[in-house]
Amino acid sequence: MKEKIEHVFKTHPKAEQVFITSDKLIFLNDHDAQNHANTLKNSEVKKVVKAYKEETSNEDASYPEGDPSMKWKADELRAYMDEKKIEYEGDDNKSDLITKIVQATENKD
Repeated sequence: MKEKIEHVFKTHPKAEQVFITSDKLIFLNDHDAQNHANTLKNSEVKKVVKAYKEETSNEDASYPEGDPSMKWKADELRAYMDEKKIEYEGDDNKSDLITKIVQATENKD
């Protein structure tokens, strides 16, 4: 289910949240989800909020010069990835971020 939710957020980048009904359907609109849920035996609707990177006090996110490395902070890696338009997940750790950077760099060559 996590992969499906992540896919919805990727394909709808302006979506701040999604709503999931008991039959595992995902909706962008609470009203639509609730209308569908009312037709089900279990009318529960769960709200999932998009994970965001931590905001820094620096309005312009920055990163060190040179190639990304494990010495960089996660926010610096994300800033680099944002600038280079490399996709990542909100819960990616530093190792995940470095791997995605390397893969994106290899794909460009």
